[in-house]
Amino acid sequence: MNPDVSLCAHLGSLALESLPIAPADILEWRDAPVLAIARCDSCERLGLLELVGWDHEKNVRTYSLAGLDPKPLAVFLRDLARGSCDPARLAKEGESLLASAGPVARRVSLDENGAVLKIERSHS
Repeated sequence: MNPDVSLCAHLGSLALESLPIAPADILEWRDAPVLAIARCDSCERLGLLELVGWDHEKNVRTYSLAGLDPKPLAVFLRDLARGSCDPARLAKEGESLLASAGPVARRVSLDENGAVLKIERSHS
């Protein structure tokens, strides 16, 4: 975790109505986004979404949301595009990306269309 990185006021707002995730910004998928990038429409800053809970019955997914510096993301995406024959490398690059994110600021529950159902301040 990088304590110098934070969410912008827009993505960190407790009044956020939607958090659409572009297909190109889904970094890991298992029947739904597990790890993804949120891009602020207002200021273009980034947020890192990581799945922390999923109510399959209601189809509600809950994510941690933290600020993300664009430089480590660019390196991660570049390295991902290059590929590697070393399967451990991808895991290490993913860990590096997670470590570059700021502290978790919010827990956000989304429906299947990206509409925000609930926002909570993080206590971590």
